[in-house]
Amino acid sequence: RLPKEGVFLDHRLEGVAVGVCPPFLDWSLVSARSHVKHAEMLSAQRWFYMQSGTFVGNTSAACLSVARSLARRPEYSDTTLVTIAYDAGLWYPDLQKNCEADRCFIAP
Repeated sequence: RLPKEGVFLDHRLEGVAVGVCPPFLDWSLVSARSHVKHAEMLSAQRWFYMQSGTFVGNTSAACLSVARSLARRPEYSDTTLVTIAYDAGLWYPDLQKNCEADRCFIAP
């Protein structure tokens, strides 16, 4: 299901979910989409921080979560998966506090 133009949804990820599709995005080139649960995003965010010392943002963490999930599939065993981390987690200090309070970290 494609995002509807002008329909704004409550979310914590930057991107097309705000109801405005970028004019440069050609949906005919998109072969699949993935849904990432909030806890999965936070887990990937924390995992990456523990591995690299870099606190990526929500969208980057969601992309990382999908890439890690794909990497566990047999059909991708000989494939190099790449994702781009383009936002910083420091923009979302409330998530850090909520995650600590909720103990939402899920070990990878």
